[in-house]
Amino acid sequence: MYIGVFDIEQYDCPVVKLTEKRGGITTTVLSVNVSELPRGVEQIYLTVTSDDAEARKDVLEVASKLPEVKSVRVIGKTDDTWRIYMYISKTHTMEASVNVGAMFVSPWIARNGVERWTLGFVSRKQLLEFLSRIREKDHVRRYYVHEIPEEEFVMVTANYLPILRMVSQLNKLTPKQLELLRLALSKGYYSWPKGTDSVELSRMLGVSRVSLIKSLRRAELKVLSAVVDFMLASKKDWEKKYT
Repeated sequence: MYIGVFDIEQYDCPVVKLTEKRGGITTTVLSVNVSELPRGVEQIYLTVTSDDAEARKDVLEVASKLPEVKSVRVIGKTDDTWRIYMYISKTHTMEASVNVGAMFVSPWIARNGVERWTLGFVSRKQLLEFLSRIREKDHVRRYYVHEIPEEEFVMVTANYLPILRMVSQLNKLTPKQLELLRLALSKGYYSWPKGTDSVELSRMLGVSRVSLIKSLRRAELKVLSAVVDFMLASKKDWEKKYT
């Protein structure tokens, strides 16, 4: 099967319009009810995120005035995010994805007038049909496609929660730790035979060898803990639930 990631400028999508010329605003559609597409409408649940409270209020005001929005209601708030329910006119890209039978793989994220779609396709023909249909009215700014065996995709979906936990753990890496690991990898520190050693790396960074090794070990612990925990949890869950 094929997994495609598409960055699309949707000219009839109110969610995308809310992010146009509004830096710092991110909308994430977490759920869509497409049962009423034949009647020309969609029900969506989304979040609007911004550090600027006034920007969030502006988004809500604009949403209430867009002709594609039938109704809009705020159903929850945190410090930087509003959870919103919308009833909107059907969009061309949503209708195309449903009509070709594409699989929704992840939430829809919009920034700066572009929405990212991640979809699954059982064949290349189905993928090309989707592209052909959305290009009739919308603009695909960029996309990339990866072909994966069906069994690998099944393993991913069956282990969704362990994957989320692993990502959460990996996000605890600081920017400095991530850059240190990137440098060590790029210089062959983890290769065999080694392309460099801790002495040379410490010279590059202008720190002592002891300080370098301590920083590397802390970063490595986060990565290894996340990956090993994931592998053990996913194997255990799969064997327990599906064998």
